[in-house]
Amino acid sequence: MKIFRNIYTIIFICLSTATSQVNTEALRGDNQLSGIQHNVEIDLAYISGNTELFNLNGLYRADYVAKSDWSGFFIWKYDRAFEKSSEDFSYKGF
Repeated sequence: MKIFRNIYTIIFICLSTATSQVNTEALRGDNQLSGIQHNVEIDLAYISGNTELFNLNGLYRADYVAKSDWSGFFIWKYDRAFEKSSEDFSYKGF
């Protein structure tokens, strides 16, 4: 019974890592200067007509490049739209 549990665990780990891979090379920045760099972007949009729309977008990026071969990055994105209406906004498209 213990061997079946071990085989099941190994198969589960292999399948879960195969489906959860992220292409981090596409997220890597072009900057090669050593040090820490930060980037913050904020975008607000207000549209008024038959309904009122408020769109909020944010992006934060931090890159760290050491003098050795070590480097790292952190990315945070926020996209949200609000509508002043009795209907649910999530079922509408543009």
